[in-house]
Amino acid sequence: MRVRLVGLLDDFSGSADICFRAFSGIAIYSQHVEAVQETISRLGLRLNGGEAELYDELLSKKHQSKELGSHEIEQLKDFHSRTQIHGEIVHNTMFGDISEEFSKDRVLAENVLKVGVRSFLISCRALQDAIYSLYLISGNKTLGKHSSMNKISNGKSDISIFMSEHCRGYRDWFLAIRDLRNLVKIGTTCGVGLGSINAKVSFDDARDDRVVKVGGNDFTLSDLVESIRMTGEAIKAIVGKSGLQTKP
Repeated sequence: MRVRLVGLLDDFSGSADICFRAFSGIAIYSQHVEAVQETISRLGLRLNGGEAELYDELLSKKHQSKELGSHEIEQLKDFHSRTQIHGEIVHNTMFGDISEEFSKDRVLAENVLKVGVRSFLISCRALQDAIYSLYLISGNKTLGKHSSMNKISNGKSDISIFMSEHCRGYRDWFLAIRDLRNLVKIGTTCGVGLGSINAKVSFDDARDDRVVKVGGNDFTLSDLVESIRMTGEAIKAIVGKSGLQTKP
């Protein structure tokens, strides 16, 4: 058990470091996108939800050769002009003043981040099972072949009660991390959301072939920090409860 725990801790530490470096590496690109979005917002060119809907309706009427009123014609011209200018500014700002090398580096940074997050989620989830095994050993309980922290999903289980008393928030955190790891496990695609200091990796939910949920399954730098904190608190709680000693 000791060898397993040490090995998983090494994997966890290494993947956390890689993941942190990947988030740091994407920051410059996320800041660039944020600057572009602010520029476009200041120009007031982007159509809001109601305008975009009206634009679609007017285009549909025009394509169906339906007669448009003079006010509708002016609205259509305005929407069309703003949309065109908006598209040109987005393209020129995002790509026109950026070297091809910069763009390639951004794509590489996104790919590294996606791999880094996947790696961390897998190692983090595996470590939680080892932590559960440590909990069983500390209480002189039988350690089974398939002992898993999934036991905590039952809010009335011993591990759930223990964590709620000694590591507040662990159960909800674990369930969220477990679900993200499961998405990684089945090979769902993911994308990188730029435009803020807290860039995110979003996983698609394709477990049901009939429904694909895009977005909402996010992992950010803040989630990485929280995962490290929760894991440390869980180990500390179990070691403290059992009187187990750790070497410095």
